[in-house]
Amino acid sequence: MIACHWGGTYKSQLNYHPNRLLEPAYDATGDGAIDRVSMPGNALESDLIQCQERLNQALRQVETEVVSDLIQKPETLFYIRPPVWKYKIGELDARPVYESLGMQMIMTDFRLIDGGYPIQGFPMPELMASKTAKAIQSGQTEVILTLHDSNTRTARELPKTLDMLEAALKRRGLEKGVDWDYTKNIKEMDQVLKTYLKRAKYEE
Repeated sequence: MIACHWGGTYKSQLNYHPNRLLEPAYDATGDGAIDRVSMPGNALESDLIQCQERLNQALRQVETEVVSDLIQKPETLFYIRPPVWKYKIGELDARPVYESLGMQMIMTDFRLIDGGYPIQGFPMPELMASKTAKAIQSGQTEVILTLHDSNTRTARELPKTLDMLEAALKRRGLEKGVDWDYTKNIKEMDQVLKTYLKRAKYEE
């Protein structure tokens, strides 16, 4: 799955999504018009409109029946995971903007420590495997893991990381293809995210 959660003039994850609500809307897509969904709008709306456009541009370059079907149904495309998992600061809440743009918020069960900073560049598949195993054994039917593209080590070491994850799960008695498996295409991923949303709503 390829996604993004900010764009435009938003330069750093440390500028959390909620803080962007205090800044004015702007032309994020370069078409000469202010990008917003409310009046007067805000910078977060502009950021995320650009994210949507970037994703659509990427999808248009992939000529498959599944992707074409999804482009015709954009509500299946736009899930969002807040930067640093932070969507609310005090009274500032980014979720209404997500909803106004048709985005559904997806948090993650756990993540590899693989962000864009040197101290985050060390994947931890053993810890991830332990948490994955507990989730599977408790009956959870979907597990969502987070990796980033901001650290080249992530892509370079991904095959080894996945091998280590599979081996760690096997040591815990969980066989790939029997007890668990990866999602294999966009439709499966979409179903996994929908299942996650139902679980998240129930837990609220």
